[in-house]
Amino acid sequence: MNTMNSREKIALLKTRLAQIGHSVATTPHTLALIGLGSAGQEDSRMDAYSDLDFFLVVENGYKLDFLQNLSWLTDVAQVAYSFKNTADGYKLLYADDVFCEFAVFELNELHHADYAPGKLIWCNANVPSNLATPAKSPPKPNTEVAFLLGELLTNIYVGLGRYLRGERVSASYFIQHYAVNRLIELIRATEDPSGNSIADPWSAERRFEAHYPHHANLLQQCTQSNSIDCAIALLNHISSHYQPNSVMVSKIEKYLVTIQSI
Repeated sequence: MNTMNSREKIALLKTRLAQIGHSVATTPHTLALIGLGSAGQEDSRMDAYSDLDFFLVVENGYKLDFLQNLSWLTDVAQVAYSFKNTADGYKLLYADDVFCEFAVFELNELHHADYAPGKLIWCNANVPSNLATPAKSPPKPNTEVAFLLGELLTNIYVGLGRYLRGERVSASYFIQHYAVNRLIELIRATEDPSGNSIADPWSAERRFEAHYPHHANLLQQCTQSNSIDCAIALLNHISSHYQPNSVMVSKIEKYLVTIQSI
């Protein structure tokens, strides 16, 4: 049983990241190790449940070598499990419960990679000092209220139709995933967040609870209930806070009456 407390786990994570940095620094053909998320610029939010996200940047022509031979990681500590989850990287779990997600890029590839600003854990003296700053800006989400409401309403409508057809799995996807995602985007587009936690430009749901704690009950109704209760909670919320299309609201309400009569 793992009895490591939060402070000890954070210390282990930081130590492991430094160990990986040292391993990279002493391995030929490496150029930089970039820490991302809580392993990068946002290290103040690292906790016992954080993983280590990073990019390894290598010289042109050596990417495949570092993907096929993970000794630069396995020599650091015992690895319990790993698998190649993308063309560029792996997910890897050390035996002491340090979980890593990483990608390997050659220098000329990094300009096309999608990532939030990171932190240089180590870099070769010959590489640019701004390497941890992405060349690409994250895509700007569509924050138009009419668009988000339309997507949310139609996701509920399609989901309830799937439910009535007997496609309960598909219904849950449309209502408790797609529609809830639109709700999160809608709230982010219309309400100011609280707290100092940094939003994730790639995942609107990340740290949502910290930014909008007053919506805790709504989130619980949407994510910890069944599809029908979620649909009702979504419809009640947008009806009381926004001006959803009356035709779509009526269609959804008719579906709900039909379902509740079964």
